[in-house]
This record gives sequence, structure tokens and C-alpha cells, in this order.
Amino acid sequence: MKVHSNTASGINFEGYKPFKNEVGKKGYVFSYPFDSEKYECCLEVYKVRELKDKDGYNTGNYSIGEQYSEFKLEPSAKFTLNGSHGIPDDKPFAYRYRLREKGGSNMVYITEAGTVIKSSRHTCNLVSPNGIQSSETGGSMKLCFWDTYAPQFEYDKKGGIQKRDIEHLKSQVKYFSAKAGGSLAGLEKSIETGKLNGYSKIIGTPVFTDDSLTDHAYWNKNCFQTAQSLGSINNYASVQRKMFAKGINFVNDGAFVNEGLEGIHFKHVMKWGKESPYYNWFRVRNEDGYLTLGVLPDVNELPKEDRSAVEQNISHCLVNSPFLIEEKKSGIYSTDKKNPYYERTKPTYIQIYDKRLMYQTALNRDERIKTYDKSAPDDPFAINNRQDSVLPYSFEIDPQEYKDNVENIINKNKIPLDTLKGTKMAAQF
Repeated sequence: MKVHSNTASGINFEGYKPFKNEVGKKGYVFSYPFDSEKYECCLEVYKVRELKDKDGYNTGNYSIGEQYSEFKLEPSAKFTLNGSHGIPDDKPFAYRYRLREKGGSNMVYITEAGTVIKSSRHTCNLVSPNGIQSSETGGSMKLCFWDTYAPQFEYDKKGGIQKRDIEHLKSQVKYFSAKAGGSLAGLEKSIETGKLNGYSKIIGTPVFTDDSLTDHAYWNKNCFQTAQSLGSINNYASVQRKMFAKGINFVNDGAFVNEGLEGIHFKHVMKWGKESPYYNWFRVRNEDGYLTLGVLPDVNELPKEDRSAVEQNISHCLVNSPFLIEEKKSGIYSTDKKNPYYERTKPTYIQIYDKRLMYQTALNRDERIKTYDKSAPDDPFAINNRQDSVLPYSFEIDPQEYKDNVENIINKNKIPLDTLKGTKMAAQF
């Protein structure tokens, strides 16, 4: 079978290609490869109407209306569609290809990659001219910081957008470990309501890092996953569909050659050392003594008057430990009592946190801390830089090694376990 395809310079087969001519008029180039000995090909173009919700806002969904016209395509030539064909250059429209077998009546309808809309009779691709820019022109770009961009919106369990209470944010101090709790729901709501109409691109802090710990998501954990605090892959797909319908591009930022302390490869090295195939991916220094991952504050960098608060309030707990930690009146810590909720098939974690940012603190917890309870410490000036506090990090550990450290270091030296020094000593593995 002889198949004609256009290999001329400048032709691609990624759907339509927008352009502007020498006088600034918009148009679209279509080219579909087909077997011209067997088929005749036509481009069918339809009117569309954007649907609104009960409050009168645009929903990003369209219905297919009557047909504008149809145009015969040649197999080795691009077809240019512009205002001279009676199709307004500022209105969305839909298209599909129709292949009719030569000498017969059989017809096949083709749609391409991109946004597809359906009606009871038709399935077509959607073209929205709003904000679309050709490769030769630029456009306005909006920069968004997801954690603080429209944080009053969040996703419910079904992926819908709902409002959340942000009254507590009015008193929040934006310090190193604080999060406002914004997500992609704020962006999606802005697209729905037309707040971002006129922008050609949206760029924000990273989405695909699986870093739900920080407010910026730059500390890569798994670059094949969305940051769960921002939304699921289905939420992201919903955002992309609505942006595509309005001709807005998404620019995904990220430092993808780096990996944070929660990184899947970094954690593998922490657990397996030189036996890990990723050992040479990182600069590994073997040092005795304190936890040297840069997680805990260095009080020597703080003014003397601020050191005591940090030393007393930076602490840790165990999550899913086979034993419970109990402090005796003598100041000795016991690990003899079994944890009735221990799940043997799941790992044990050491969770590091700042007691000033939690309403309830304990040495034993059922779940890891996703984000701090309190939007600010009682003293709003207590936390000023990264050495004043700590992000709620957690690491997988061998509970027996932790138990040995409590018995051989903490108890023998009478070190308060619920402090920065106790955390450093207990976290030696």
C-alpha cells in the first residue's frame, strides 16, 4: 500500500499548528497523512459553545454545534485555515478528518491527540484561540507559588474543588518550616472562573517531585509522582485539560538533577550503604557521632539567647515502633512495653519535629507528621531562619538500633530524650 505523507520542512503531525501571517492575522495549518489511492480526505470544521455552571462561570467544557464547512485535503500539502474561510479567528471551533473510500460510500472519521469533545453524533478535536501563541511569538506568563496561591481552595476525595477554612493564615508567620496549604485546586479554580484569561503560560514551583514536605517542592523525592500535597495525577490532568481548552501552556519547573533527603535513591543508600547501586550517586562521608544529614539545627550559628529554646523544643518520636518509650521518675527511659498497634509488615520511622509548632507532642505516634498543626509558634519572633526550627522529617530506622542507643547512650548519660541533644544521640545509626 502506498501511503503519502508530507516530509517537507516545517510540517509536523501534532494536530493543528497556529501561526500569524505578515499582517498579524491568525490562522491554523492542518496536514493529515493518508493513502490518496484509496481515500479522499476532508477537514470538517464545527462551531462550539462553552458551557457555564449554575453561577454563570465558564466550565471549560464545550458542546458541538452546526458545521462551519468542510475542506478537501491533499496528501502532500498543508492546508491553511484562517478568517477568509468564514471562521472567526477569536472563536473556538472543533474539527475532525473524514476519510471516504474512493469508488464507495464507506467513511472513517479521525481525531488526533489533544483535547477531544463529544456529542451524540460527533467526536472532534477542540481548538481554542484564546491565548494561543505560535512558535514565533511570545505572550504574558503568570508565576504562581502553589503553597500560597489561592489557598482557600482544596480538592475533596472525589477530585472536586471545595473551599477550606484559612482563617488561621491571617496570623501565620511565613518562616522556614511553615506551609499555607495551597494546591493545584487554586489554579484550577482560577482557570474555571476566567481569572487567568489573557495569559499564554503558567509557571509555578515544581509539581512532579513527590515532595510534600516543603512549601516549594524542590526537594525531589520521586520525579515520576506528583507532590501529593498539591494534588493527584488526576487533578493535574484536569488542570491541563482546562488550560488546553483556553490555549494556556503549563511550564513545569524543577531541579531534576538533585534529590532531597526523602529521595527514593538517597534513602536506599541510607539503608544499604555501599551495597546500594546508588551509592556513587551521592557524596557520602562516613562520620562517627551525630546525625550529619543537615537536618537538625546547628545551635552554634544562633545567638546565645536563642540556643536554649531550640535545644529544648527540637525533638523526635517513633512511628510504628514495636515498643513504646516511657520515661520513668528516675529520668530513665524504658522500652520494655510492647506497642499493641505495631504493624510488622510496615517500617519503623524516627520523626523529627519542633514541639512549638505542634498542639500535641509525644515520643510515640501512630502516623508521621505531614505538616505542622500550628500556623505560628506562641512567640511569633521565635523562628527567624532555618537554624531556629526544623522541617518535620522522618527516616526509616532499625528499631533495635534505636533501642540500643537509648539504653547505652541516653540512659547511661542521663540525657533528656525529648530534646535536640537527645534526638542527636538517639539517632546515631
